[in-house]
Amino acid sequence: MKSLAEEKIELDALLQEVKSAKRLMDEAEKKCKEADTEIEDLRKMMSYFGGDEAAKLYSETGQIIAQIQRNFECQQQDPANQDLKKEYDDLIKKKNQMISEKNAYYNPKLHPELCRIREKFEETKQEKITWEKIFSQRKEEYSEKDAIYQKKKSFIESLTSSEDIRIKSYLDKLLHLMGVPTSSDFKLVSRQGRIDLYYGGQWHPDGVNHGHITAIKNEDDYDVSYRREPSCNVG
Repeated sequence: MKSLAEEKIELDALLQEVKSAKRLMDEAEKKCKEADTEIEDLRKMMSYFGGDEAAKLYSETGQIIAQIQRNFECQQQDPANQDLKKEYDDLIKKKNQMISEKNAYYNPKLHPELCRIREKFEETKQEKITWEKIFSQRKEEYSEKDAIYQKKKSFIESLTSSEDIRIKSYLDKLLHLMGVPTSSDFKLVSRQGRIDLYYGGQWHPDGVNHGHITAIKNEDDYDVSYRREPSCNVG
């Protein structure tokens, strides 16, 4: 069976894996956002050249034609549908005209700069799709590692009794109130209802060259005493 110290070492290693996975996930998310921004900028540039507007009109015309086509097919047996048929034919002509205009806009010989922007636009859209897949994968990996870490953390916490946690919290607060630096070394000794905490030097039970806190169990609480040697320069 592993000791608590060994379990904590493994927990620290898992935490580093979680942090690394989180960093990779955040990196992919950042790339997705950067691609979004670049796509919007390129879209505005295409609109400046008129190419985006041509594509938009072409798309809208196609949608209208599709709707009229459905209506026409549903009612084509009705002789009164001559107007609908004429409207449909007119839109077909308009769509063909839009196709020609769109092709003209995206003709490298006529509009080389627009074509360059559109090529970059399509390339960036594909990059975004790729980064979205990477982000999804890394998010899943991060969630899996974090779940393992949380499970290990809960297990280690279960090894420490609530009484021990309460005592440690109590002593931490005392150290803080006395101004003991959080970086100070300390040693906690627990034995038969008595807890001794030594800090700031060597671990001598007589308190030489260090501060000494003692917590002695008294019914359902602890009586705490504090002693600090004049020669101790910590706290």
